[in-house]
Amino acid sequence: TTTTTTAQAAATEVTNTTPEPVPELSLEEKIDIHVEKQEMQEAFSLALGAEDLEVLLKLCRKLDPVELFSKTPLPLTQPVLLSLVSQLSTTLSTDTDLKMGFLQEAVLKIDLKDQKTIDFVPVVLTPLHASLGNMLQSPGLPRGTRNCMAILVHLVKGMLDGL
Repeated sequence: TTTTTTAQAAATEVTNTTPEPVPELSLEEKIDIHVEKQEMQEAFSLALGAEDLEVLLKLCRKLDPVELFSKTPLPLTQPVLLSLVSQLSTTLSTDTDLKMGFLQEAVLKIDLKDQKTIDFVPVVLTPLHASLGNMLQSPGLPRGTRNCMAILVHLVKGMLDGL
């Protein structure tokens, strides 16, 4: 019985020293970790993959679009850029200034010579062009926002016409 008692004691010790399970990080916590590490591709991929505009907007609120898109090399791939433009352009009537800041910078970085993504450019830019056109018809749109939208409409139209 000494062997049994020793085995039981060892089993009890193992049971008592088993670490508590580590709670799974939330999506937003994972995104924040990537932002802290300057891993923007990963942060945006997670946010865009959630297909929840609020998750994406929370990420965008933490970043300066001019700073993000002026980095060399660009920290986002073309597919992520196109997905970002697509998701931000779905509803321009809310968080308009935030979305416009990112849309302006992202659209300028779309590479029309990238053969892997060129077929998706019209699929993304055509709805953006329509959304911007609809917003420009809205009364009460602040002058600065209206001007930014008008410039982006012309840029997008030029890109679409050049395809």
